[in-house]
Amino acid sequence: MTAIDDTGPSATGATAAGDTGPAATGTELVVAVWRRRWLWLLVAVMGLVAGLALRGVPAALWPSLAYAVVVCVTLAAVDLRYHRLPDVLTLGSCPVVAALLLIPAVADSRFSAWTRACVACLAVVLALFVLGRVLGYGAGDAKLAGLLAMPLAWHSWAACLAGLWAGFLATSLFGGLLMAMGRIRRRDKFAAGPPLMVGAYVVLVLMS
Repeated sequence: MTAIDDTGPSATGATAAGDTGPAATGTELVVAVWRRRWLWLLVAVMGLVAGLALRGVPAALWPSLAYAVVVCVTLAAVDLRYHRLPDVLTLGSCPVVAALLLIPAVADSRFSAWTRACVACLAVVLALFVLGRVLGYGAGDAKLAGLLAMPLAWHSWAACLAGLWAGFLATSLFGGLLMAMGRIRRRDKFAAGPPLMVGAYVVLVLMS
C-alpha cells in the first residue's frame, strides 16, 4: 500500500476523473475544481479558518494561515479528483507562506521562528525525497509536507514533528480504511494528500 506520486496523472488517468486530460497543467486542474465545486470549497475554507479563529490565533499570523488553508483545501480537491498535487500550489506556495510569515516575525520580533519555518520546509522536502521510495510517498507528497512544515515549525520543532507524524498516521489509517472497504489492494497507490493535511491541521489547531 503506497501513496500515489502526485506530480503526474494517476493510474486511472485524469480524463477518467473529470474534464481535463492527463496532460493538463496544474493551473488548469485548480481552475477545474473551483469551477465545479466552488461552493463546497468555500464552505470548507470558512470552516477551517473558523476552527483556527476559535483557538485565538494571533492577528499577525492570519495572512499566512488563511492563505495556507485556501491552498490546502484546493490541493485536497485536486488530489481527490485527479490524484495530483500541482507544483504551482505546493512549491509555488512555499515562498508565499515564507513572505507572509515575515509579518508576525517583524511584528513580534520572532525571526528565529521564521528561520525555523524556512529550514523545516527545506529539510522535510529533502528528507522525504530521499526516503520517499522506502516510505512509499511520491514527490508531490514530499513537496506538500514541506509546505505543511512551515506553519507547524513556526511554533516549534516539536509541533512540526508532531504535525507531520499525525499526517502520516492519518494517511496510513485512510489507506487501511480503503483496503477494508475493498477500494484498493495492499500494493495499490492512493492519494495521500488529504489525510496528510488533516493530521497537520489538527496539530496546528491544538498548538495555536
